[in-house]
Amino acid sequence: MLQPTKRYFEYTSDTRCSVRGCEKPPEYEVYLYDYYPLYHEEFFEQDQTCPFLCEHHMEENEFLADGLRTPRGYVKYPYSNRYQA
Repeated sequence: MLQPTKRYFEYTSDTRCSVRGCEKPPEYEVYLYDYYPLYHEEFFEQDQTCPFLCEHHMEENEFLADGLRTPRGYVKYPYSNRYQA
């Protein structure tokens, strides 16, 4: 299994969903991923702008995503990937 190259925040018993104001414990760790076929390289690291999401906010993040979910496509998410990596 591919391991993230960078992890910015560790999960602890005090960790909460990264959405401002949400006090729910996270059910997902959020990672950024990309593949560069020309170089046969993968980019895989924890999203430092939104490292953890609860079930509700993960569903909302995916449902409200806008863009092309294709190789080299661009998708804008309401909570994650705020630096548009």
